[in-house]
Amino acid sequence: MLRRFFSEFIGVLRALTIGYILYFLVGIAALIGSVFGHQLGLPRILVGLFFTVLAMEAAVLWFVIDLLRMRGRRLQ
Repeated sequence: MLRRFFSEFIGVLRALTIGYILYFLVGIAALIGSVFGHQLGLPRILVGLFFTVLAMEAAVLWFVIDLLRMRGRRLQ
């Protein structure tokens, strides 16, 4: 029982870590995109918000997919 708990806990930590790495990478893309977007005449806040929402969606989606994959492995 304790082994199963730690196995799931490590899986959740792994999913969160990968999600935060994705969030960080898309945040860097937001910074670069806001600079280029500003040169194209777009407001920086608009481009930054777009990439921030994109990063949050990617992180949550990865977390959910990883949790579902872990649950599927556990049911087999």
